[in-house]
Amino acid sequence: MSRIADLKFPDADADGRVMRKTRLDPLEKIRNAAELDARRRLSTANGELASAQQARERAANDVTSAPMPIGHAWMIDALDRAQTVNLARLRVAEAVVEEKTSAAEHARVAQLNAYRAARVISRINEERRATMVKEDQRKEQKAFDEIALR
Repeated sequence: MSRIADLKFPDADADGRVMRKTRLDPLEKIRNAAELDARRRLSTANGELASAQQARERAANDVTSAPMPIGHAWMIDALDRAQTVNLARLRVAEAVVEEKTSAAEHARVAQLNAYRAARVISRINEERRATMVKEDQRKEQKAFDEIALR
């Protein structure tokens, strides 16, 4: 059998106490969702950047591992054209890496801004809750004092 003390409340703090509601709770949820979305975009951007870097490395490897053109003229011409194609692929891959690097940097800045916005609201909410608890304790103490004076 489970005890009531073992129940988990969705709005409970680390000690299991149910937190007081404030007017900023909906905004805090929105900011936290925005931060989570920004983290997902950052993760996607970093993954795309990593795959673009791998593609660039493969293209660079193709350029450097091309065989030396020796032999008949038609063989030299074919290898020269292949090297030109490999160099063009490398330039395209480098442009993609630059684009993905820029996108990853923008995603990182957006995630950082979303994180900061969410933390600001969380801190304000925590301060308001702490103020509410102190006010409740003060009122309770005042009620006890009045009872004691009777």
